[in-house]
Amino acid sequence: MKNLIGRAPQSKKVQSYPITLLDGTSSMNFEYEAILKAHQKNFDDLKDQQLKIQFTEDVHDFEPFMAAGSGDITKAFKYVLNKLLSEEFPQHITIIFISDGDEKFILNELEELIQKIKEKKYQIQFVSISIGKWFPNTISNQLRAQLHNTEFIEPIYHHDKNPERTEDEMFNFFDYTFQIIRSQSLVYQDLLETDKEVKLTLISNPQNTLPAGALFISEEQVSINGQPIEPSNDIKDKKDILVKSAQQALILFASEVDEKALENFQTIKEFSDLVVNEAKQDNQQQGQTEQEQKLDIQFNNAMLIVNQFAVGDVDLDQCTPSTLTDLQAKLSDPDASAGIQLIAQQISVSDNLKDLEPDNINAIQKKKLKNVGCYARAQAKMKQIQQLQQTYESAQITMAKEIIINGLKKYKSLFNQNQQQQDVREILNEYYKSTLIELDSVFERVQLAKVDEESYDLLKELNLMMKEIDSVRLIKKALPPKEAIKILDNVLAHAGIGIQQSMAIPDINDEFDFLPESLKSQIRPENDERENFVVAIFDNNDSMKNEIDSAIQNFNQEFSQIEIIKLFWQNTKFSLFDSQQQYSSLVDIFKQFEEKNYALKTKKICICLITDGQNDYSKLHKQLKSLKPNKYLIKLSYVTIGSSFHFQITNELDRMMQSRNLKGKPLVLNVPRQKTVGNFKGQISQLTNSTTALNIDSHFAKRFQDLKNHLFPQAQVEKQKWNNKSQIY
Repeated sequence: MKNLIGRAPQSKKVQSYPITLLDGTSSMNFEYEAILKAHQKNFDDLKDQQLKIQFTEDVHDFEPFMAAGSGDITKAFKYVLNKLLSEEFPQHITIIFISDGDEKFILNELEELIQKIKEKKYQIQFVSISIGKWFPNTISNQLRAQLHNTEFIEPIYHHDKNPERTEDEMFNFFDYTFQIIRSQSLVYQDLLETDKEVKLTLISNPQNTLPAGALFISEEQVSINGQPIEPSNDIKDKKDILVKSAQQALILFASEVDEKALENFQTIKEFSDLVVNEAKQDNQQQGQTEQEQKLDIQFNNAMLIVNQFAVGDVDLDQCTPSTLTDLQAKLSDPDASAGIQLIAQQISVSDNLKDLEPDNINAIQKKKLKNVGCYARAQAKMKQIQQLQQTYESAQITMAKEIIINGLKKYKSLFNQNQQQQDVREILNEYYKSTLIELDSVFERVQLAKVDEESYDLLKELNLMMKEIDSVRLIKKALPPKEAIKILDNVLAHAGIGIQQSMAIPDINDEFDFLPESLKSQIRPENDERENFVVAIFDNNDSMKNEIDSAIQNFNQEFSQIEIIKLFWQNTKFSLFDSQQQYSSLVDIFKQFEEKNYALKTKKICICLITDGQNDYSKLHKQLKSLKPNKYLIKLSYVTIGSSFHFQITNELDRMMQSRNLKGKPLVLNVPRQKTVGNFKGQISQLTNSTTALNIDSHFAKRFQDLKNHLFPQAQVEKQKWNNKSQIY
């Protein structure tokens, strides 16, 4: 997507109408006088062209100080919004919210009023002054996200509560803050219409109006009042847009601390990567003004945060309202670089490689797995930007595996450094338990129906890794570090070699036995006493042309009294017997039957595969595998044609059952294929045509009878009882 930067034409400047909401609870007693004096100095010249309210459980004048026990932010904003709707006000409004505590607030109660305000087309700036560490940052950012809709104004100014501050020091802070707010509330009068959609930041909602003089982003050149706006290539404009976009991303993130909001930082990073190289060249030039130097510092600080959030290196537990308030305020301050770096370290989940102790390794991995969703959001978004497909669920599995690999490598380093230890079994057993607990919380968020095939195989790799680690608890003698390293090497080998693809699917599998229940419960439904439902898939490719008619005829005869779904498999596509429509996905067919009230997910689906395995069987096998993560309980049976595929599938099943101690081997039945040899091929075909057809019919009849008895043994018992009675009578 192309991002063009432009600036709207300027117009006459006017004073925006200030509306100040001051917290009147008793905890504001220390700051009240300084706020009052500074506000009078900077805004009293506006006389009645402003609105000043003090809020507690009700709404009051600015003076006197109410010193109330509690406050109601919802009621205060209801009062302001109703006033804006019922009375005449200037088009340009600046709301100044000053508070030190998390008073009553319910956003839902304001939504209808906010929508009506938007319809009135007010141009609203929203700015907060936070006092102390209990400032309601989430509330402030929710209100800013909903109400602010015009040219950028610094979102927040922060004042630490400190009883050692003098009255002059407090006054100076509020005086300076109100001066900046007053200067930024002097705005261009006109609201301009554009012929194309524009945005005020990289992540803002598109709109067709612009405040005069505003910097904006568009995908194509924009015209205002018939005049095309020339795109800007000024590096200062690009930096300015990026700084404002970073602030907006933080506002949205702080409104509701959630990993989804991290995607905004990825969008910004995509554009910033292009700008950074230009910025390096620009910085080599001499003669920057003081304002340009300040912008450079703000830009570098913003990019530090953008890059960290974009890759998901964020501990959500550390993103407290107090921390985010501090971060937002510092991003506006060119003198706060050291403070921003400190906060970045505080909220990071990066490793501390200096402290290779078991407790520390486990704690870091726990923190990373707990926040794996942050990494996954960033990873999935990055893939999307690169025009590659990866679901959020798949990204979580990928990141979880990488985090565990990293933890195992740290233990390997630890054991290399501490060869004198006698026994490390307890260390590895504790690691296994800790990892399993954290993986359980990861997989509670993963919907396997949205996981791609590659990630499904990653789960199998992860299962084998956990299986190897779990084997430590079976060791009866002391495990020295040297031997533990060999075990870890085996575990890491499973992470690197990939899964050997099997061509068979047993009824009962161990591929996820060593992963948490939150995952297993999704992948493998309980093997309860469900009703059997038969799905027959007939290979209808050319190699089956001599057998397909007999197979269908004898199958229909044997299963005539049973409800069945019958499918053809031909040229890597599926089709129903009674339809010409082709399907690329077996899951799609099952979903279609679900919509017809077949309730396949409540039944045991007995898939009978009739094939010689010569035509894209690997693709057919993948289709069968795809049913498992979609919560279908599958019981597979094979009717193989000819000896080649029969030997292949039985050998594969034997290998799986023995090497992994599995139960539930699928039924494999075989129909011999008539062979022709050398120059006698044509003669034998002519001589044995009728005999061959007869033989095939008898073979198919017997095999399908065996299949039916296997799938419905009770019916065979009833039949046997009837035969016994017939013999008696």
